[in-house]
Amino acid sequence: MSSPTETSDEPAAFGLRRSELKQFLGEVYSRRWVFFAFTVLTVAATAAWVFRQPKEYEAIAVLEYDPTPMRPLGSAVEVDSPVQGAWVSQEFYETQNRILSSQSVAERTVRTLGLNRDIDFLYGPSARGRARRAVSVPVAARILRKRVTVALIRMTRLVEVHVEDTNPRRAARIANTLVSSHVEKTIEDRLDSTLHALDWLQGQIVTVRGQLEGSELALHDFKQENNILSVSLEDRQNMITNQLEGFTAAVTDAHARRIAAAARVAELRTATTANPLEAHAVAIDESIEVRGLRDRYHTREAECHALAGRYGAEHPEMQACTRELDATRDAMREAIRGILRSSESTLREIQQTERGLNSALEQVNQAGLALNLREIDYARLLRERETNSKLYGILLDRTAETNLTRFLRVAFVRVVDPADVPTIPTKPRKAVSFGVALLVALVLGMATTFLLRFFDRTLASAEDVAGMGITVLGVVPHVDSTNPASPTPRRRRRQSGTQTPVGERVGLETIRAPRSAFAECFRLIRTNITFLAVGRPLRTILITSPGPGDGKTTVSINLCAAFAQNNMRVLLVDADLRRPNVHRSLQMQNDRGVSTILVGEATLDECILETEVPGFHIVSAGAMPPNPSELLHGEPFHKLVEEMLTKYDRVVFDSPPIGVIADGLVIAAMVGGTVLVARPGVTPKDLVKQSIIRLNTAGSQILGCVINAVKQTDLSYGSGSYHYTASGYYGATPERGGAATS
Repeated sequence: MSSPTETSDEPAAFGLRRSELKQFLGEVYSRRWVFFAFTVLTVAATAAWVFRQPKEYEAIAVLEYDPTPMRPLGSAVEVDSPVQGAWVSQEFYETQNRILSSQSVAERTVRTLGLNRDIDFLYGPSARGRARRAVSVPVAARILRKRVTVALIRMTRLVEVHVEDTNPRRAARIANTLVSSHVEKTIEDRLDSTLHALDWLQGQIVTVRGQLEGSELALHDFKQENNILSVSLEDRQNMITNQLEGFTAAVTDAHARRIAAAARVAELRTATTANPLEAHAVAIDESIEVRGLRDRYHTREAECHALAGRYGAEHPEMQACTRELDATRDAMREAIRGILRSSESTLREIQQTERGLNSALEQVNQAGLALNLREIDYARLLRERETNSKLYGILLDRTAETNLTRFLRVAFVRVVDPADVPTIPTKPRKAVSFGVALLVALVLGMATTFLLRFFDRTLASAEDVAGMGITVLGVVPHVDSTNPASPTPRRRRRQSGTQTPVGERVGLETIRAPRSAFAECFRLIRTNITFLAVGRPLRTILITSPGPGDGKTTVSINLCAAFAQNNMRVLLVDADLRRPNVHRSLQMQNDRGVSTILVGEATLDECILETEVPGFHIVSAGAMPPNPSELLHGEPFHKLVEEMLTKYDRVVFDSPPIGVIADGLVIAAMVGGTVLVARPGVTPKDLVKQSIIRLNTAGSQILGCVINAVKQTDLSYGSGSYHYTASGYYGATPERGGAATS
């Protein structure tokens, strides 16, 4: 037998494994009615909403912002200019956009067009014929602002003004009136700012004129007080500078002469104490009187020496000569003293002169400092007068320019393209609305699928079963009893007009359609059970389920048929003594069976029924007894099983659901292995767990689980699961009857 294809478990999108993604997509497809319902509802609601909405038209006017408009008065910046220089910031454009969509501009537009009394504008076309009253201008302006959109065109100074309204002509009128109101408001605001600036300038002129006159009078009084009118302050400064230079030179000369005179006096004082004939000084040596006395003294001395040699010391002439020499010496001494007194007098004179020059120099210095102080005051007063004079001149010039500016009607914005009457409505946007509706339907459908999956406590995949610690023996696809090999059973049922309930009974479909996916699945289950029985005998098998409606009878019949196709003698025992179904699925009699054998009313051979499959026999449940559990617990049932094993290679028991009835647990303790049958979307997970616990408690060997009635879109069940095409494993047209090779 060829092996089925195993699905990949590599990572896929959104962090899901490929098997999980396929499983989820299968669930989404299985719940496609949810998407269809949401799509129908949302599209219908959207259509009802769209066609009830009034048509809205959009009028567009284009403006241009010019931060540097024409200046007839020259290139000087005007007093009301919002931007200065060549650089224009983005804030200017944003500010103008806000002004354009402001409440004040909207109110001007409302007053101009009387929109506060336009019932159609205020309440829409649906209000026609109804008693509606007008509103105030601010209220109408707020309504208008909601319909206005201002958009700056990128990389330009152009702005688009969009106005939406149900009346196309009114939309164009509103757009044109709105931009005109903005231009007029800009001009009026500029005029108001110009007038305010003019008033301020005129007030400043009066103030500055008074300041200028006061500074001029203060400067005049200062000149008059300091006699600056006849001799300028600069000339006075030059005169004092010259005097300072002259007195400084004179003081220096007097100081030098005083030092020289003092040295001469000191020298003469030293000379007066010495011999007058030996005293030497510049003044003494230069004195004619002293030189004459010294010459006379030396002449007379020579004469005295001659007389001394002739007459002796006592001679009257000698004595007279000596007296004359002494007189001459005294005269020299007195002459030197006279020179000293003359030099001292000269020194005193020089000192007096020096003191006078120092005093005069100090006076000139004081006069210069006083003149410097007056010069500071003079410069301050002169500076104040010049500053006030310049400021007064500037104010006069700006006042004249501002006075001319108020007559200019130049704005920073102008209309480039007025709005035309639109012909095509912009709302409602049907394509967008229906696209959003479909997207909402998709989101709601996905959310509903997630919620249904979250709150669904039933089995969803084979991985749920594997996670409970038991082996998945195989996956059986859902089939239609009228055409089990149909690739799309539900579609075929719709075409044929038949409906198969949830608990539909499928008979020997393994034999009737041997090449179908259904038959191939049971051959795979047979193979897996055979591998589990390698090394140990497995002659008795219990087929049960956690709850009713899981399809255990269908699995039992077709699994026995698969065993019989493998040249085995197989006996299927319907051990469900409460609600037997084997005889109904195979359309056989149920007058005799297990219950009649156990009570001794019939033998095993009398109750064995043959099927259309060679080697495959059944024993039906028989009449429904009042005490099924007691019959199965008794010794007769054990003997019956032993007798069956003597006649058949494998005995399969179809028992009641062990999740609700304890009959199956009695049989599970006797057989070699138990096979659970579960149905995705029907069997609760908790019930499967409870069944596993009960079987383990009873000491039964759980062979594995068969996932039954899997829908065509869910045939790929996680990692390690198997997928069969709907047309059959062999790709040929299904054939009824006949045996298939394994």
